[in-house]
Amino acid sequence: MRKQLGWIAAQIGPFRYFPQYIVSILAHWQFLLFEASVISVPFSLWYFLGNPSHGAYLIIFVIAAFLAGFFSWTSIYKKLLPKFEIADCRTSRTPWNNEVAIFVQIIPRCLTESPVYRCKATLISVWTMDQDSKWKPTEFDEPDVLTWSKSGAIADEEATLEPRAERRINLCGSFSNQQFQIFSRTGIPRKASDIKIPGKFRFFLAFSATDCSFIYAAVDIQFKNSNWDGLICTLHEGMIEDRSRETISQ
Repeated sequence: MRKQLGWIAAQIGPFRYFPQYIVSILAHWQFLLFEASVISVPFSLWYFLGNPSHGAYLIIFVIAAFLAGFFSWTSIYKKLLPKFEIADCRTSRTPWNNEVAIFVQIIPRCLTESPVYRCKATLISVWTMDQDSKWKPTEFDEPDVLTWSKSGAIADEEATLEPRAERRINLCGSFSNQQFQIFSRTGIPRKASDIKIPGKFRFFLAFSATDCSFIYAAVDIQFKNSNWDGLICTLHEGMIEDRSRETISQ
C-alpha cells in the first residue's frame, strides 16, 4: 500500500507547479492577442476590416494558447542552454608586494556570440588529502565568492564574459615567503589551519550567470617536492562535493 501511495504522490507532485504554469501561459497569451505580436496585428486588421465568425475567433484563441505554451517553454529552455564553460585552470608567476607569487587562475569561456552577464564563481569548500591518500573536508566549509583578475582597486565579484575575450578568476596563490592565500571575499578562515604549504587540496566550485544553469567543477592543487613554486593545478569539470562521505579515495 505504501508503495502505491508513493507512486501516486510522485505522479501528483509536479502539479504543484501548475498555478505558475497557468500564470506564465496567460501572460504570453495576453501578449499574443492584445499587444504587438504576429497574431494580434493581423487579428486586429481582420477584426476592423472584415467580419470574423465565432469559429474564427475560437481558432485564433486556440492558436494563441498553443503559441503561448511554446513561448513559455522557450523562456525556460533558453536558461538551460550552456552559455559558458570552464575551459582551463593555469598558473601564473608574478611579483607581489616584494615577494614572488604563483597564482592559480580559472578560465571561463563564452560559448555564444553574445555577452554572458554577471558571471560569478563561488568557492563552496576546500578538501585536503590525508596521510592515507584520502580526501577529507577542511574547516573551509562555507561558500565564499572568488574575485576576478585585473579588477582594479575594488575586486569584482561579477564580470561579463564576451566571445574571444578571455577573463580569469583568481583562485589561490603561493608566495615565496611560504604563505598560501585564497582569493575569496574573506580569504582563509582562521579555523582552517590545515590549509598551508605543503599539501594537496581540492577546491569545489560553482559558477553562475544571468539566465544560465549552474556549472560545477573542482580544482586540485599540489606542491611538487613540497616547494612553494612547485604548484600544480588540475581541473575536474562537473565534479560536485559529496558531503555524505566523510572521506573519498583518490
